[in-house]
Amino acid sequence: MPRKKVQHMRVPLTDSEKRSRGTYQKARATKARDLETIRADASEVSESLESIQFSAKDAARSVRKLGVVIPSGRGAASTHKPHPGIRIMAWALAAARSLKRELVFLKEEEALAQAAQKPEHDEFEGLD
Repeated sequence: MPRKKVQHMRVPLTDSEKRSRGTYQKARATKARDLETIRADASEVSESLESIQFSAKDAARSVRKLGVVIPSGRGAASTHKPHPGIRIMAWALAAARSLKRELVFLKEEEALAQAAQKPEHDEFEGLD
C-alpha cells in the first residue's frame, strides 16, 4: 500500500524576511493599513493568545490530576481511552504558534505604518 504524501502548509514570509532572502517584490508587498486598525488587530491577537495559553495550562493541569489515560464505559465493559485534554493541549500549542507568527506580521506592519506616518525631516524638532 503506497504511503500518503503529507502536504505541508506554506508559511507566508514577512517583507523583511523576503528582503533578506532576496525574493522581495514591491508589487506584492503588504498593503498599508492605518495604524489604529493594526493596533486593534494586535491587541485582539494578544488577547486570543493569552486565552489559548490559559486553556493549554488548564488542560495540562487536568491531565496531571487525572492521568494520561482515563476509564470509560460502564460496568464489566470498562475500557480506557486517552485523556481529551491531550488533544486540547496539542491544538492550543499549534494555535499559539500561529498566533505568535501573526503577531510578528502585525509588529512589522505597525513599524511600516509608523514610518509612513512620520515626516522624513522635521525642521522644528528641537525647538520645544
